Amino acid sequence: MSIVTLPVAKPMITCYPYFSNLLSVIQNHACTYPWVLDQFLSLEMPADPLDMRLSFHTSLFWKSCPFVHYERLDRQWVTRKWNSAAEFVMECLNNGKYVYMLVNHSHIGFSNHSGRHDLFIYGYHLEEKKLYVADNFKDGRYSLEELEFAAFELAFEQLSPQDDWLNGIELIAYRERLHWFDPRVIKRKLIQYRDSYNFCEAQRIASEYYKINGSFGLAVYDKLLYHLDLLQQGKSTFDVRPFHVIYEHKQVLEALTKYMGKQGHLPFLPELTEQCARLTAIALSVRNLYLKSVVTASILRLPDLKDKIAELRAMETVVLNKLIEQIRTEEWIEPGNLAEHSSINASSISLYLQYSPAQLSNPDIEYPYYSPSAPEFPLDLSFAWEQPQSVRRILIKTRFGQSIGVTDYEIYGLQAGEWLLLAERHCTNYQYNNYVVETIQIHLDAPFRTTKIRFKILKANTAWNRFEINWIGIYE
Repeated sequence: MSIVTLPVAKPMITCYPYFSNLLSVIQNHACTYPWVLDQFLSLEMPADPLDMRLSFHTSLFWKSCPFVHYERLDRQWVTRKWNSAAEFVMECLNNGKYVYMLVNHSHIGFSNHSGRHDLFIYGYHLEEKKLYVADNFKDGRYSLEELEFAAFELAFEQLSPQDDWLNGIELIAYRERLHWFDPRVIKRKLIQYRDSYNFCEAQRIASEYYKINGSFGLAVYDKLLYHLDLLQQGKSTFDVRPFHVIYEHKQVLEALTKYMGKQGHLPFLPELTEQCARLTAIALSVRNLYLKSVVTASILRLPDLKDKIAELRAMETVVLNKLIEQIRTEEWIEPGNLAEHSSINASSISLYLQYSPAQLSNPDIEYPYYSPSAPEFPLDLSFAWEQPQSVRRILIKTRFGQSIGVTDYEIYGLQAGEWLLLAERHCTNYQYNNYVVETIQIHLDAPFRTTKIRFKILKANTAWNRFEINWIGIYE
C-alpha cells in the first residue's frame, strides 16, 4: 500500500510526548477513558533543587498499559535485518504497530529540539517518501507533522547509543481489554496525593529508585515556590513545563469529578464541580502568568505568581478533602429494596457459596450471583415474603453484559395461587462489555401486591460458561 495511517486521537495529556503518544493511540476508544483518569492523579518532582521536571507519577506507563501490546527491539536489529530504517518502520505500520524511538532532532527542520528527542510514527506515504510523525516539536506543543524519509534516516543514524534512554525501539498495537474503574482505588490515590505520599519509597521499583528522595503530591507546590525564589535570586532559569503540568492535572481532576458523578460514585454536588472548574481556571492563569514572565524575562510578576500558587494549593486541599469524603466506595444502591427482606432461592445454584442467590440483594455488587457452570435453561430465581408487598419497579445491575449477561427472561408474580406474567425482556442490548455497571429498569403498569416474585431466565450470554447478576432491586 502506498499510504498507511494508524488512527491517532487528540491526547488528554500533552505535557510530555511519552504520555501523549500512548494516549493518542488508546483514546480512539472510549472504553479507555476511565483508565486514563485513574493514571494521572499524582505528581512527582526530582530531589535536585534545580531540576524542575514536574511530571505525573505513572510507573512503567507504556509497559503497564492494559490496552496495548508492547514490545521493544534493539536498534541494531534495524540495520541488520532491513535495508533502511524507513523500510523497518513501514513494515511495522503495515502490521498495525505504532513506532516510538529516539532520534537526532537536529536533522528535523520543523523541530525546535537539537540532539536526542522522542519521535512517534503512526503512518507513511510511500509515493511522497514521507512519514507521519508526532511529538512536542514546536514550543513544547504536541503536533502531527510529515517527515521526509531522507531526514528520518539521518535523524535515526546519527543518534549515539549512549543517548538512547529508551534502550531500543518500542512498538505498540491497540488491544481490547477490560478495565475495572474502582472508586476505592481512586479514593486511596487522592488521599496519597493530598498527603504527599512517597510512592517510590514504598514501592521500591528498581528502575525508579532514583526518585526516592523526590517530592510527591501536594508537596510539589513547595518546590514550585522554591523555584520562584531561585528565579528572583538569579539562581535558576525559566521553565514553563511544570506549570503546564499543574494545569493539565487540574483538568484531570475536573474530568474525574464529572465522570464519577455520572457513574454514581459521587452524589450530585454542583458546588464541587464548580470548585474543580475554578481550580482549572486558576491553574491556567498561573501557567499564563508564568509564560508572560518567560517572554518578558520579568521577575516582577513572581510575587503575584506566589500568591496565586498559594491560593491554588489552599483551594485544591479543600476540594480534595470534599472529594475524598464524598466518594462512594460501594456502588450506590437506592434504599428501600424489598429484596433485602425476602427469602431468595434459585432452581439451580452455583458451587461457589460466596456467589449464592443471597448475593442478589447484597448492596456490595462486587459479590454477584453466579449461575451454575453450563446452566440449563429455563432457570428460576425467586423472592418470597411472609407478608404481601406492593411491587411497581424492578432494577437489575450487571457487568460484562455481552459475555455473562442475562438476555431473555420473564417476571411473574404470585396472586391467589396463580403465577401472572408481569413483564418480559428479550435480547437485551448491553452497551458495555467491561467493568461498567449497567442498570436495567422495569416499570409495571400498576402496583402488584404479592408474596412472591419469580424471574424465569430463558437465555443468557454464556461466553464464560455461566451468567452473572450483580444485584436486583425490587421497589414499591
